Amino acid sequence: MDLGYGFTSGTNRISKQKVCYWLHTDNDISWNSFVWYIADYCDIEDFGEDWISIRLVSAKQREFFYKKVMEYSEEICASNFEIDRENELWKDHKKGADRNRNILLRLIK
Repeated sequence: MDLGYGFTSGTNRISKQKVCYWLHTDNDISWNSFVWYIADYCDIEDFGEDWISIRLVSAKQREFFYKKVMEYSEEICASNFEIDRENELWKDHKKGADRNRNILLRLIK
């Protein structure tokens, strides 16, 4: 099912280039920090060096995902990611820790 703007119901692969385009930045964002941030808001199936596969099932979910991408702050999220890597408090306090635990564990290795 087409969710609009190139998204379909199910798995959608989003590139780092597309995220930078949405954010209107020529600056290179820290991809791992972005994946760490977005894990709080959507189901991540997999990720790579410059891509992420997320599961979307409705247009409302797609809109929410886009909204959260637009709220991403490189300075804040990169700092939060580095702090979270230093301890294990995120396992109890991070919103996406239950649903994306395997992804998060891969990110902090």
